[in-house]
Amino acid sequence: MRCRLLIAGNARLFCVSFWLVLITLITPTMPKVLEYFGMIFYFYAKEHLPIHIHVSYNEYESVFEIFFENGALKEVRMRKSSGQEALPAPKLKEAQKVVEHYAQDIVNKWTDFFVLKKKVESLKITRRL
Repeated sequence: MRCRLLIAGNARLFCVSFWLVLITLITPTMPKVLEYFGMIFYFYAKEHLPIHIHVSYNEYESVFEIFFENGALKEVRMRKSSGQEALPAPKLKEAQKVVEHYAQDIVNKWTDFFVLKKKVESLKITRRL
């Protein structure tokens, strides 16, 4: 396990990747969109098309591209994030489910943040899909 930072809390040590620390410290420029059982879904500040969301879990990261056609979700496509190891298979499958379920919300938040220059609120999901 490639830990970049250990944080003590509640008598445990947690491995936190450099990117998750950055998200916490620089929230306005790297908005966190969703939290789901240890996975963090977020945008980078200077994104590009296609609409996509980064997902981090510990030191792993994957990216999900979201495609709509005629107002309906057409496809969610996973790609590896450059310089990061992809999410482990079980987390990858779970993250894909979350992105598919919340695709419209993610696209709305993308539009709010990148087009309308609005602050986006993070949603913490507490029930498994």
